[in-house]
Amino acid sequence: MLRQIPDDRGKEDLATYFQYYLQALGATPNGHPARAHRLDVLGGIYVEKYELDGDVADLQTATQCFQDMVNATTLKQPERASRLQKLGVAYLRQHQRLGHMKHLQLSLDCFQEALDLTPEDHPDRGYRMCQLGVARCEKFKGNGSMDDLSAAIRLLETSIKTTPESHPDYVYQVYNLAVAYGDAYDKTSDLNLLDASIENYQKALQMTPNKETERARQLQNLGCSYQSRYERRGALSDLEIAIDYYCKARDITSRDSPEWPEQLQHIGVGYHAAFDRGLKIEDINMAINMYQEALDLTPLDDRRLPQRQGTIGRGYYERHRLAGDMADLDTAIRWHKIALDTTRDMTHRSYILECLGAEYQMRYKRLEHMSDLEEATRKSQEALDETPDRDSNRARRIHYVATCFHLRYKRTNESSNLKNALKYLHDALNYLDSTPIDRFPPGKMLLDIYTEAQNWSKAYEVASVVVSLVPLLVSASLDNSDKQFILVALAEIAGLACDGAAVALLAEVKSYEAIALLELGRGVLIGTLSDLKVDISDLEQKHPELAEKYTRLRDQLDEPVASHLDHLGTVKRANRRHSAGRELESLIESIRELPGFGRFLLAPLESEVRGASLHGPIVIINVSVFRCDALILQDDQIRVLPLPGLRMEDIKGHAASLNARSISSKLLEWIWYAFARDILNDLGFVGNVPDMWPRVWWIPTGPLSKFPIHAAGFHFREVKETVCDRVVSSYSSSIRALIRGRQQPDAIEAKAALLVAMRDTPSHPNLPFAAKEVGILDKFCKSHAITPIEPSRKKERVLSYLRDCKVFHFAGHGMAHHQNPLLSQLLLEDWETDPLTVEDLLAMNIYKQSPLLAYLSACNTGRISDGNFIDESVHLINAFQLVGFRHVLGTLWEVRDEICVGMAEMVYGGMAEEGISNDSICRGLHRATREFRDRWVYMKDPARNVSCGQAAKGGVEGGEACLLATSMRSCNLETARDPRDVVALEDEEDIEAAKSLGWAPYVHYGI
Repeated sequence: MLRQIPDDRGKEDLATYFQYYLQALGATPNGHPARAHRLDVLGGIYVEKYELDGDVADLQTATQCFQDMVNATTLKQPERASRLQKLGVAYLRQHQRLGHMKHLQLSLDCFQEALDLTPEDHPDRGYRMCQLGVARCEKFKGNGSMDDLSAAIRLLETSIKTTPESHPDYVYQVYNLAVAYGDAYDKTSDLNLLDASIENYQKALQMTPNKETERARQLQNLGCSYQSRYERRGALSDLEIAIDYYCKARDITSRDSPEWPEQLQHIGVGYHAAFDRGLKIEDINMAINMYQEALDLTPLDDRRLPQRQGTIGRGYYERHRLAGDMADLDTAIRWHKIALDTTRDMTHRSYILECLGAEYQMRYKRLEHMSDLEEATRKSQEALDETPDRDSNRARRIHYVATCFHLRYKRTNESSNLKNALKYLHDALNYLDSTPIDRFPPGKMLLDIYTEAQNWSKAYEVASVVVSLVPLLVSASLDNSDKQFILVALAEIAGLACDGAAVALLAEVKSYEAIALLELGRGVLIGTLSDLKVDISDLEQKHPELAEKYTRLRDQLDEPVASHLDHLGTVKRANRRHSAGRELESLIESIRELPGFGRFLLAPLESEVRGASLHGPIVIINVSVFRCDALILQDDQIRVLPLPGLRMEDIKGHAASLNARSISSKLLEWIWYAFARDILNDLGFVGNVPDMWPRVWWIPTGPLSKFPIHAAGFHFREVKETVCDRVVSSYSSSIRALIRGRQQPDAIEAKAALLVAMRDTPSHPNLPFAAKEVGILDKFCKSHAITPIEPSRKKERVLSYLRDCKVFHFAGHGMAHHQNPLLSQLLLEDWETDPLTVEDLLAMNIYKQSPLLAYLSACNTGRISDGNFIDESVHLINAFQLVGFRHVLGTLWEVRDEICVGMAEMVYGGMAEEGISNDSICRGLHRATREFRDRWVYMKDPARNVSCGQAAKGGVEGGEACLLATSMRSCNLETARDPRDVVALEDEEDIEAAKSLGWAPYVHYGI
């Protein structure tokens, strides 16, 4: 490595040394024994001058000094190898600054000769091998050849093995190996290489004193690696770590350093990535400002100039995409055209061509000038042609070319353009060396083309691949918020699985294949968490060491997000989660190789899916713009019931404003006519059955998930045509969730009921009936030897008792978060400072305890407001079920305070009468629902007075009529109090609606 200026020597001392050695060299004739040494020293001073001022002329003069030094050294002199090494470094630095390949080749020649002259046991052999590896890395950057990069990595790995850690050049070798691994990752997308890069960067950084000038470059490159990991995996913590490293590198770099522009550039890159995540205009504005400042400080002969021109162009392009200003798009094109003219780096050139292709394509979409589409096609094709095989960027670039051909087809209607578009889209989708996130968009576009053409067989083939990519977009190592962001950021994921299932049915494949697509592409976030909470008792018995390792890794990934971590704590947590996730993926593959564990954590087989119906019929209602169907599992069989009366536009119309204000008898009648009646008739449930009530598990999909299927029907007819008068209804988010719930271990006999009554909630209306509701459980608890526990109503205490309870009953306010379902919460006393959210619940695991029931007597506990989240089923009900509760009772929208008391009294009363079982819970809710429904009918039509005898005639179970009369007296809907929701109803009409249909929002999720 070239010598640095000692800390105790400044510019004035350097000038003195310079003049001294310049005069000394002038007085030394050619052939003099001291001339080579003086050329060596003078060359080193020129290098130091270059590092201080960045004047490339100093570097060029230094190189000439070193060249003269080598020329003055004979082949037999022992100093020749070290002098060739210095000359090679000088040529390499010229190449890194100016980008001339001739300088790189000269450096390679020098390094190779120096290495050939170095004995195997020489202490500097490792360092010289390292320099040759660095030069081969630079050659790769110019030509993109993996042969050069592979050779470089072999040289660098060998150099470290042959160099002791105490050697002064060891840290330099570790750092350059990190660089090479990072280059290899960029080329191949192999995460093992990125992990190795980060590991070596961190090792080099730990070994480098804070005062060393190399430290800023190490911090910067380590930040780049974390950003690469963020772009690949999506963990926000990685982006935050990257930005922090960029800032640390900037803070230790002086403004007059030649490296100052590079630090500004990377600060801009960090802001740019933050913009991609949050789409805040201020972030992209700041990125562009940083890019511009770095560009203004970059010399015209700097090899990094084209890269900075390209980066600022990308910034303007991204701002155009957000704000739509055509001036930004034109500026982006201008900068990328300049960068294309100046770059010598083939890898960077293909990236610039890709950017230009995208920008011309965007301008065509805005202005519809055919010349822009022609230029987009040319540039995109050039980018693809210059991208080598096995390059991870190929799928994305193939997609750009395909899009150009498809736009040409829509413009010209020439079939050859469509044929080319389809070919390229298939190539992109099936290019396995690219990441799933790059393969997904061309696959979705291909699916859209085939469905528009009604080519259902081709559409199904594509849908099978595209849907299979969705789970690959998120890894177990990600925090839940990151998983949710990825699944929502790609908005086209919402509804994809449902469309795929519809396409499968139109392609006339086996009905199970439609179910398989739904199971694969819906509930991905919940699925990754469910995999971490399954029963592994069989693995513990047969392979305890693997079970212990699985549990350890699972617990690391279940670790909640800690608040107020410093930089080091954030880095440690991010690395720990990433490593645990990668290790767990490998462990799961190993477990699947064991006898009897081949299906470990995989989706259920067809036989398992069919077998799930032996407990009672399961009805999946798939909704899509293509068709709507009921996929019915009954008696170990699967059949499809088309639902021609159910249309997506009608569903979305009703779902748009679905809440207590919009629920009416007309909506319940529409549900009945659109699909519920036909499904029940197909199941054979065609009349009232007051004795043995059959159970049905409903799995609605898409926006239909918001609807109260259990409440559908004509409730005012003499012979009621309703769901609740024919079957007992339960819900599930998927068949897999139902199967997993039934596979839970036998319950550990917990003897506690955790009771939380939130009469007074900060900043919300009082709920005077909450305490009365919880009081109802005293009798139930005494009759079942259960100890009621009412802890302080704060998050930490509630969660601590939740782990060991049998029943959890919450009576209070609930909040469904409109933008982020993970933030939906039950409101406790400390909700404003430490809320009890879905995120907190998902971090728990009480699967082994297998608690019986979570009764969430609050508003909106099963509600999802944003349509982008609808397939993920992230809500409070599902969260409680996922952590281990076998049954959860909750609500789809707002409920009134006093109604909650009557519902709870009937549910627990039914459980007390029938005994605690999986059936008694849902039957208790069913009985309560029907009784309140009958009361609602009576209130709407007093002429239909329901006496005890008449209640039985109308379908109410004989022994329930007196309970109905009692409930009518004890729970007066006309005086029902505030809703258990954070949003108050606004007028009398809204309040009346909420009162009258107070029985309809209650739902049961469970086995």
